[in-house]
Amino acid sequence: MSSQIKKLIVHAPNVHQGGGKTLLLQLLNATKDKLLVTTVLDSRLVVPECLSAGVENIGVKSSLLSRLVAEYQLIKLATKIDTVLCFGNLPPILRLNSKVILFVQNRYLVSNIPLNGFSLKNKLRIILERIWLKSCISNADRIIVQTNSMKNLVW
Repeated sequence: MSSQIKKLIVHAPNVHQGGGKTLLLQLLNATKDKLLVTTVLDSRLVVPECLSAGVENIGVKSSLLSRLVAEYQLIKLATKIDTVLCFGNLPPILRLNSKVILFVQNRYLVSNIPLNGFSLKNKLRIILERIWLKSCISNADRIIVQTNSMKNLVW
């Protein structure tokens, strides 16, 4: 991230555990004292105080309504000189004025892996997120993945 960025907005309203949490905390550590950072985070995520000092945080509850409210807040928050990092596999629902980078790491969202073994609630969530990703991916300026196999799936 360059010094031309007014603010980095980390939009991760569905990240609260596992590998996503680990990567997100590492990102916050790497940007600490280097950038003005605003986070839109899942309220279940516990961020150590040493990483949250000086960071404006907007907490999001784990519900569809709260996620939609977070999308609206993002629209109001992001300006054309900001960079938004969508860290939770999903791009913004509407096009933002800022630069948008989408980080995709959930293979279930970009492939037709059968959802056998998932609860009905999780199957529905994944299906909705697949639709969201496919219909809104053009709202991202850049997509980042971790592996070549994910790159091929996203394409």
